[in-house]
Amino acid sequence: MDLVIYDSNPVNQQYRMQTLCYRSQHPDPMLYPLIYPLGEHGWHAELAQEGGRRNAVRTRNTIREFSRHRLAIRYQGNNDREVDQMSLLHGAGFLLQQYVCDHYVRMEMNDLHYIETHQADLFTEAYQGLLDHINQQLNVEAVEPVGRRMILPSSFSGGPRYMKQG
Repeated sequence: MDLVIYDSNPVNQQYRMQTLCYRSQHPDPMLYPLIYPLGEHGWHAELAQEGGRRNAVRTRNTIREFSRHRLAIRYQGNNDREVDQMSLLHGAGFLLQQYVCDHYVRMEMNDLHYIETHQADLFTEAYQGLLDHINQQLNVEAVEPVGRRMILPSSFSGGPRYMKQG
């Protein structure tokens, strides 16, 4: 999912439409100026992990962690609900719902991107051998592939192997 920006009055007509990757820090402030009134950056792939969770292996924040942090309800004192400050995000109504949906789609895209780029780490060659054996037993001729085969692990929610686990 990439965000397409259409410039209605570009200096150069060649750059009328531009795309932003879902891993960029710019879509959140552009789509939600009411939630990001100061233009602060949203999540991006290089967002550094801070605090006690940072170690030699975990140096970057995931979009899931960033979204959890943004959606958490915080009070100033010991869960004192009598505070003067309002959460812009939680007071946004339907805009909050759109924000949550967009971040969910970005989380899924991030998970799929990881699966696509780490197929060797997920031992997909073993699955390919199993598929070849099944196709040979069923006398199914190999069809010329349209794209590149990507095998989803059973831990990916909504995938066929996840659904069969019940």
